[in-house]
Amino acid sequence: MAHALRPFLKEHPWVSRTTTRFGGLLLTPSSSLPWLLIATSLTLAACGGGGGGGSPTKPSAPVASVTVTPAAAALAVGATVQLTAATKDAAGNLLAGRTVTWAGSRLAVAMVSGTGLVTGVTGGSATITATSEGKSGTATITVQPSAAAADLFAVGAEASSGAIAVGGGGTILHYDGMTWSLEASGTTNALYAIGRDAAGTLVAVGAAGTILAYDGTGWSPEISGTTNTLYGVAKVPDVPNNFAVGAGGTILYYNPTSWTAQTSGTTKDLFFVRALSATNVYALGAAGTALQYDGTKWTPLQTSGITVALRAAGVVITETGAISDVFVVGDGGAIFHSSDGVRWSQEASGTGNNLFGVAAVSASDVFAVGALGTILHYDGREWSKQR
Repeated sequence: MAHALRPFLKEHPWVSRTTTRFGGLLLTPSSSLPWLLIATSLTLAACGGGGGGGSPTKPSAPVASVTVTPAAAALAVGATVQLTAATKDAAGNLLAGRTVTWAGSRLAVAMVSGTGLVTGVTGGSATITATSEGKSGTATITVQPSAAAADLFAVGAEASSGAIAVGGGGTILHYDGMTWSLEASGTTNALYAIGRDAAGTLVAVGAAGTILAYDGTGWSPEISGTTNTLYGVAKVPDVPNNFAVGAGGTILYYNPTSWTAQTSGTTKDLFFVRALSATNVYALGAAGTALQYDGTKWTPLQTSGITVALRAAGVVITETGAISDVFVVGDGGAIFHSSDGVRWSQEASGTGNNLFGVAAVSASDVFAVGALGTILHYDGREWSKQR
């Protein structure tokens, strides 16, 4: 055959003389394509690839479930967390190479990329969903608001070292002696007060009946049994009991295992609670409301016509354990002073700003703090503005 092609090439010099060897034949480029197609078809038929007796490929198992890890995460505004999705068959076996799409329920709170990278946008909660072959898995993302933007309502000392501050949007800040850092609270509800819990660690209370307990490593929710906002919390000295107070006259009592509601006898909002002992607890609130608990029931106290909201109280305790003075602060710069808890006198504060906290070192060394950074000091005779 090769010799038979030579006269043809001589008679047709325009045909390329480049040849290709295939199956013992020398073929020119112009004639090789039909031969290659025929040879390829014969080869596939011999191998069974053309459907003439070969075994078909076994179809892969479909996706039966999708699991997202981590299932829940908390992050600050601007921070990121990488989510991963595991696809499995009905037997629980991992399936590799499956296509996964990502979507978010509230992109204004948290955005998610096509690879599962989540970025916090603003305070709130969002659900991130991973889907593959019609099956889905989810993760809950809680975004803490910017620490710089959140209002802070209370601060207290941590059990081991440093300090804890709580505020708007579920903000919890921890101070280690050098810097403040944001901690995951697990809630976006505003937190209004912080105090010791029954075990001596910290407890924070806030909007919608939120109660969080700190075990030294993280915060976890406790069941309050109410949706009313809680504004104050206090530990009872020397016994494993606590009190929390809030909107609509709410008073909660904590025994070593759970929170239960108590009858306050008022529907006024309560902003502050202080336990001097198991049988001597005080609560303060709106419109001059003041209550005392004797270990059995709450009774109203006479407040001599006080009508402003009362926000906090500080007491002076003598070396013998007796109470010598009580200071109460409230809205409009109001300060009230009593030496017996019965008769009260209003003192000039020199400010019209609302006062939210008061602490007494002694009867002649008392501090009050409030709105717009107000700091007042009492020297036993009068109040002066320090800031």
